[in-house]
Amino acid sequence: MLQAIREGDRKMYRLLFERYYPSLCAYGNRFVQLEEAKEIAQDSLLWLWEHREEVTIESSLSGYLLSMVYHRCVNLLLQNQARLKAESRYLKAVEEMLNEEDPFQFNELQQQIKEALASLPDTYREALCCTVSVTKAIKRSPSCCKSHPKLSIIASSKR
Repeated sequence: MLQAIREGDRKMYRLLFERYYPSLCAYGNRFVQLEEAKEIAQDSLLWLWEHREEVTIESSLSGYLLSMVYHRCVNLLLQNQARLKAESRYLKAVEEMLNEEDPFQFNELQQQIKEALASLPDTYREALCCTVSVTKAIKRSPSCCKSHPKLSIIASSKR
C-alpha cells in the first residue's frame, strides 16, 4: 500500500485515508476537541501524501500516523496554553490599569468634554443630547440612533 502511495497512486491513498481517518480522529479526540482532532487527522494524512516520496516509516504505518497525530495534538495544546497565558497577562495588566484611579485625569477629561460640548453649534449639541437620552431610555448604543433616526425624533418630541 505504502509503495503504491509513494508512486502517486491516488486510489490507494483514498483507501488509506478512508481506513485511517476515523481512528485518527478518535485518537486525537482523546487530547483535543473533535473538530480540532478532525483537522489534525486530515492535516497528518495530507502531509503524508505531500511527503510520500521522502517519508521513511520504520515501523507500522498506523503507528507512524498515530504518533504524528499525538505530536500535533500536544503542539496544539502547548500553543493554546501559551495563548491563554498571554491573554491572562494582558487582562491582568488592563485590569490593573483600570483600577489605578487618577482623579485629576478624570476631572481634566470631564472638563475637556464640557468645553467640547460648549463649542458645538446649538443644533449639534441638541442632537447629541437627544442621542444620549434616547440610548439611555431604550438601553441601546449610540449607533442605534444613527440606524433608527425616528427614535431620536420621538424621544426629543417627548422631552
